[in-house]
Amino acid sequence: MPCVETPERVDICDSVLDEIRVWREHYDDCHFVIGGDFNVDLDYPGDLVAKRLRHFADDLSLTRGDILVPKEKRPTLLIQY
Repeated sequence: MPCVETPERVDICDSVLDEIRVWREHYDDCHFVIGGDFNVDLDYPGDLVAKRLRHFADDLSLTRGDILVPKEKRPTLLIQY
């Protein structure tokens, strides 16, 4: 995901999440893992991209890997299904 100062950051995020959602719906019988540097603190309520990512994960019933192992919580997120 683009960093905080990137112009149109939210639009880029929305576009990426929409693309993932389309692939997820197309291959709904598959398990998948999403990982990488999302350039956002997912626990920060004031960040619109964090809010979009949390909503995306909730909407698709995804689990945040950093919450599964709180002692190992790192800035980079892994979402797994």
